[in-house]
Amino acid sequence: MLTLEGTTPLALRSAALVLAGESAVMTAETDGLALLAASVGPGADRHVLLGAREVVVPFAAAADHGAAERRSFRILLGPHNGSTRATMFVGLVRPGKASLHYHLYDEIVWTPSGPGRFHLADGGEELRAGSSFRLRPRQPHVVENTGTGVLELLGVFTACRVSLGCVSCARPRLMPPLRRPVLLYDGD
Repeated sequence: MLTLEGTTPLALRSAALVLAGESAVMTAETDGLALLAASVGPGADRHVLLGAREVVVPFAAAADHGAAERRSFRILLGPHNGSTRATMFVGLVRPGKASLHYHLYDEIVWTPSGPGRFHLADGGEELRAGSSFRLRPRQPHVVENTGTGVLELLGVFTACRVSLGCVSCARPRLMPPLRRPVLLYDGD
């Protein structure tokens, strides 16, 4: 249950938008509460609001968008429903490996379950429940689903412009040296 200017049911696999300056309380029903909180600071670009605010968005209500090859995604929060500083999505990766590609935005990704593998030009890391990683703009990468079911990834990116999408690399390109190390948190 979400209490924010009234009470709203908060079903499993839902996203809730709590804006800066607001106070919200989330309470568990009988099955307990699992919560992943993502906050975006004031330094993130603000984008034009393209639709009315939705306080709660269930995963099942979010439209499924095809990406490429083995991937699709669902946008939970973005400028279309009130989030003007970041977009929250669920990426769905079918078994196998997609081609090397990059995005034009900064992205943080959390893995609720595995197994999978995250590939960069200089190596890779296993993905399992609780793994997370950060992608810098234009950083070539591949997310591989090494399991038999759909691998889900929960991500937040800025800027909010979904229309930028991703760019596939026709052939692998070496990544330029990074000024800072790539962050990979395995949940331990």
